[in-house]
Amino acid sequence: TGYVSYAFVVVFCPCSVTTSIPFVPTLGSLLYLQVLIPFLGFSLTATREDKQSMERVPPKNDETVVFSKGEGRRLILHICIRALFPAVAAQIVNLVAFGFLMIAFERDFLL
Repeated sequence: TGYVSYAFVVVFCPCSVTTSIPFVPTLGSLLYLQVLIPFLGFSLTATREDKQSMERVPPKNDETVVFSKGEGRRLILHICIRALFPAVAAQIVNLVAFGFLMIAFERDFLL
């Protein structure tokens, strides 16, 4: 969901109500997508394994374990909803920071 959330942030940046559009640097996005997110995955591989994890895995080609018809649509909706929260939160932080900066430095403009 990290890639989807970042894509939402990039899409929402021009849609902000402030006139200052947050700049999305190319190097920063490259580091986020190609370095930070994979390192988070590597940290998960370094955790201790569960000794009984293979006992809970269903056997291969088990006919009783099937996906329902709407499983793909539900999965995509779940991923989008999970990715939407950080993207919207970034926009709210931008608006709050912009408001505080306007109050601190441009008080005459607001009055």
